[in-house]
Amino acid sequence: RESPSLDIIRLLQERGAEVIYNDPYIPDLHHEGLPLNSVDLDAELFAEMDCVIVVTDHTVYDWQMLADHARIVIDTRNALKRIATPKATVIRL
Repeated sequence: RESPSLDIIRLLQERGAEVIYNDPYIPDLHHEGLPLNSVDLDAELFAEMDCVIVVTDHTVYDWQMLADHARIVIDTRNALKRIATPKATVIRL
């Protein structure tokens, strides 16, 4: 309800981006006309994405897998701080 994720999703979609999301606690999302279903995360999916944006830092996520397989990660939560040598380009905000 109050997550910045909703604003980020909306802004990206308004600019023509294809947006998918994952949240283990929110399996589907219907907010302001945004019908989305949480997708399962794996190395292949990360490798296919142009960019991954970290907006929540749930402890269930495999941050090493993300850092090893994503191309670009925008880390708004400093979730990858313990990854010493990420293969991804990590942008920390």
